[in-house]
Amino acid sequence: MSKTPSEKATGSIREGNVCHQVNMVAIVLKGRLLVNRMALTYADRMYDVHCHIDVLQAVPNQIRGLISSGIKPSSWVVNLERARQWPINICLGVHPFFVEETTLDDLNRLSELVSNPFVVAIGEIGLDYHKQSTVDRDCQIGAFQRQLRLACSLNLPVIIHCRKAFDDLWPLLEAFEPTGVIFHGFSGSVGDLNRAIDRGDFISFGFPITYDDNKKQRTYLADTPLDRIMLETDSPYMKRYGFETSTPDDVRFVYGSAAAIKGIPLIEMISSVRENVRRLWPALREIRDYP
Repeated sequence: MSKTPSEKATGSIREGNVCHQVNMVAIVLKGRLLVNRMALTYADRMYDVHCHIDVLQAVPNQIRGLISSGIKPSSWVVNLERARQWPINICLGVHPFFVEETTLDDLNRLSELVSNPFVVAIGEIGLDYHKQSTVDRDCQIGAFQRQLRLACSLNLPVIIHCRKAFDDLWPLLEAFEPTGVIFHGFSGSVGDLNRAIDRGDFISFGFPITYDDNKKQRTYLADTPLDRIMLETDSPYMKRYGFETSTPDDVRFVYGSAAAIKGIPLIEMISSVRENVRRLWPALREIRDYP
């Protein structure tokens, strides 16, 4: 979606702005108070746009809806089974960590599976050049290109995972221009974030904005326009600080912190994310039906 010059100007982040002077620890504490007072009341209006329901044993029962990500062939099957059992949405793709073990037959099968009506995006896909990743970069790029091409052929959005690889990622995204782009767990620079915002991409924030020591993520959220924000848990892999487990129902803690950081009522944050979700996915399946 294109943006007017004035929207781009207000949406972009410039280093040294006032939000860097905010006491972020106090903001996180305020977010926790919001959660305790209000989030359970409004939980049935919240969406978790990125989680891994294939690893969980029960459908969440407090939130409104979710998108579960199948990141390798074995998880595609489980996600499809869950989507047949429960009113959830799924995205399927090959995470960059798993591209070397994914065969051409697997990718051909992915092309067939994503035609399922429960599949609302291709993901999570992307590039990961972090030192922990030992996957060949050319192999990652080839798999990413193939999946971008698939998303464009089906007019599906993509959910992006990218670490330390934005220099290679941007040319590929801009060569294909998929219907919609959601950056899950964004970890780029201020310049990369500005570029995503100016392109009209969505930035999805999760538990790191609730951590007392993660000023960077809270600053990024503070300066991202409301119409570009989505919220997630990435459960069960990401967790609340000090907790050993997480589920999509815990997304209420992310919403509470996000509202506090933006300085807006919790219900406004919920409504804003809901509008963003519906703009990209008008017919998303919902766990809880709330008008």
